[in-house]
Parts: sequence; C-alpha cells; structure tokens
Amino acid sequence: MNRPHLSRVYCNYLMHFVRDNTEVSQQLESIVASPEMPYDWSLIWPIATLTEASTVSSQTVDRAIQILQDVDRSDALRSASVFLAARHGTVGQRRIIRHRYDSEPSAFVREAILFASRYFPTGERNSCLKAWGSHSVTNSLIARAVRISNRDQGVLL
Repeated sequence: MNRPHLSRVYCNYLMHFVRDNTEVSQQLESIVASPEMPYDWSLIWPIATLTEASTVSSQTVDRAIQILQDVDRSDALRSASVFLAARHGTVGQRRIIRHRYDSEPSAFVREAILFASRYFPTGERNSCLKAWGSHSVTNSLIARAVRISNRDQGVLL
C-alpha cells in the first residue's frame, strides 16, 4: 500500500466487495503477508476487512496468529487478528487462539478472544463463555452479548 495513512479509507471502500470478490480478498491477503505496512494501525484495516471475506487462506490465518502472539505489536492489531483467525481458522488454529487466552498479558486481547468465540462452533463457544465469562465485569458483559447475539441468529446455546 503506497499510502498507509489512507488504509482505513481504502478498506472501508473495499469492505463492500470483499465477500464476493476473491481478487479483492487476495490482494488484501498479500498486504497482510507483506512487511511493507510500516505501522500497526495501518495493518488493522486490511485484517478487519478480511474478517468479512467469504474465505481466507490458511497462510493468512497463520499470519494473524503470529501477530496475535507477538506482544511487541499493538493490542488493537493483535485483537483484530483474533477476529480474523477465529472466523476463518481451522480447528487447530482456533485451539491456538483458545490456549492463548490463559497466557495473554493484555486484558483487551483476552476480551477480544472471548468475543471472537462467537465465530466458534457451539461446543467450543459455550466452553469459552463458561470458562472466561466470569473473569471480570467486562467479560460477563461480553459473554452475555455473545449469547444474545447467537440466540438472535437462531443458534441454540
């Protein structure tokens, strides 16, 4: 991306096309894989946009997990990476996310992991909500929101 300061604007526009256009999602995936994005805040937007894509490659999910595990990256970027990996990850990739919760130093990222459990299959999601929902007042609110959201979408808990 030639103008990283405009990544939010570009990705806002691309959000309308990313679900139905694999060329757009592939280009965004190449941005995530590239070391060219100089700032964490500029990389948040392509990652957030790819969360809404129909499919994402396993390599991109692996990259999101690498970002999640790098505590030198910003909490906001690491949290955005959680959503991408949770939504598009395989069973093994989701397991890495779940296991990260216990060793995660940032409450913000732990809360993102809890909220991203909404993308997990019912059994995994319910285990996360039960295990982490009472860790703080914020977690209890997040767990309630995930339960209500899934109930409204017709998912039985």
